[in-house]
Amino acid sequence: MVILSSALRLKLRDISAVALGSAVPALVLGRAVFAIALLIGFICLLVSGSHKNLFHLLIRQVSGPIGFLITLTIVVWSISALDSTYPVRSLEAVLRTGLFIVISWMIFSALNTDGVFHALFSKTIIIGAAISTGFAIFAIAGMPELYWFIKLKGWQSVGLETELKGYSSLSIIMLPALLVAAARLPREWTVAIALISAGMSFLVWETYNRAALAGFLGFVLVWIVFWSMVERSFFRLFSAWSSFLLIFFSAIYALWRSRNYMITEAPAGDWLYPLWLIDFQRQTIWNEALKIAGSSPWLGVGANTINFAPGAEKPLPGQEGINVIPAHPHNWLVEMISETGFFGATLLMLTILVFFLTLIKMYKRQPSLGIIAAASISGSYWVSGLFNFSYWSAWWQMTFFLLSGYCLALALNSNLRRGSSGGE
Repeated sequence: MVILSSALRLKLRDISAVALGSAVPALVLGRAVFAIALLIGFICLLVSGSHKNLFHLLIRQVSGPIGFLITLTIVVWSISALDSTYPVRSLEAVLRTGLFIVISWMIFSALNTDGVFHALFSKTIIIGAAISTGFAIFAIAGMPELYWFIKLKGWQSVGLETELKGYSSLSIIMLPALLVAAARLPREWTVAIALISAGMSFLVWETYNRAALAGFLGFVLVWIVFWSMVERSFFRLFSAWSSFLLIFFSAIYALWRSRNYMITEAPAGDWLYPLWLIDFQRQTIWNEALKIAGSSPWLGVGANTINFAPGAEKPLPGQEGINVIPAHPHNWLVEMISETGFFGATLLMLTILVFFLTLIKMYKRQPSLGIIAAASISGSYWVSGLFNFSYWSAWWQMTFFLLSGYCLALALNSNLRRGSSGGE
């Protein structure tokens, strides 16, 4: 067995922190870059050998309420997968999710126990977000050719409004973590966060990303709800809630003003939601997915297989060449109901509820920026997920797990909040 020197282990730890901190911002260049950074960071973390007895610690976590619910959910999803028409595809999605949770927990353990690792991660994610957001703004504002060139797709002038919707959604999920990172570092880093936030807002606007806008509202709402639990000043509470309502109704008004964009080419029909609020494509997809759910209400058709179910291949009205369920329902709740059935969807929602209740209990006992940020990330993730990516999207899942763990590390380790660099 090769025994690494102390200096080499510390160097590997530092490389791991930088790689993991840069992984999420690197998504602006694509999922492959994200995966490479994540893989390098995790391998270096393992090889460094900085964190021992992780297996025993993991067993302890599984025995807790949230750990037990996560384990039970994975088991039920696996049973559903085995009953699927495509068991291999379905089981792969389920087991991959479980693996991501374990990997994220190991990274969280490093962030929670090593102040140097946490500080280096914090600096890297801020710098990475600044570079990625700046690059995205530069590209979408006038140099799309550079973006496509860097992505090895040639020098082309194709617009980036659709291409960068993923990153603009991601930016809203990342924002609470950036606020945590700034609080962990000297005050001058706050200026960078303010500039990054403005840039991210510009990207959401330029990509007309309604899912990201919904995620932002979820983020702000959860943040204010948690903050209101301990704030006693009526003036501050009134100001915060008034600001949220102003943002909310401004967003609704902006969507209504752009209604012509939403209702163009929409077929006539009795739509459940106004078309200027939710496009007819999503409403049609949700309706068809729920019809498919009726064929297997208890266990569903299997994770990540809804687009292969009978009826999914029907053409989407007014969209030639596009199936009524092209890849996924664009709504994690509808996706869970149709793919994992009543049992799988209920367990997931119960896990989310217990997670939030646990954070509320922790926050009331010891208010912390890390707790409120972790809750806000969840709020943004689950709200925006009602309108965009598949729950089984690897990059979307891993981003959520990684950023949540980063924020919770700050919440659970008081030394980190004091700016300690323990762990050497």
